[in-house]
Amino acid sequence: MSSKIIYKFLPYKKYTFHSTLSREEVIQTLKNSIDFEMSYGFANNTIKYSKPYVGMVYGNLFEIRRVIDYKNAFLPKVKGEIIENETGVIVNVEIKLMGFIYAFLILWFGFCLFSVFIISILAMVNKAKISTIFFPLFMLLIGSTIAYSAFESEAESTKSDLDKILGNKK
Repeated sequence: MSSKIIYKFLPYKKYTFHSTLSREEVIQTLKNSIDFEMSYGFANNTIKYSKPYVGMVYGNLFEIRRVIDYKNAFLPKVKGEIIENETGVIVNVEIKLMGFIYAFLILWFGFCLFSVFIISILAMVNKAKISTIFFPLFMLLIGSTIAYSAFESEAESTKSDLDKILGNKK
């Protein structure tokens, strides 16, 4: 329940792809587009991958991230499930940020909103100027703009790539 509330305010996307490929073809196409993760953390950025994604496919599930040649803390991770039914193959995909980025954004937004609350109370009792409220509001605006624009850019690229990989007819 609480995660659904969080996703209403933080970057998160959910897509359903209808593929023209069979379940086995979708799994094989995904495997052909994914390299294994060879580096964790920020230290080693010299690894060159030959495929557009890193991650893994296990059964009908997959977890992937786009391979990029620049730094972006808001690079989303993609979790998907491949479902075969009478109408064909459906791939349900969640695109979301990594957990520690969500934690950072919650702290950032929480600090900004707490500051707005405290400044508002102090302004009501004439201990602070109401104009000081603009700084935490500006921080809130900047934080959300950076998070959403960086996430949306990467999420759209990922969606476009998945359209091609899955032979999608959405």
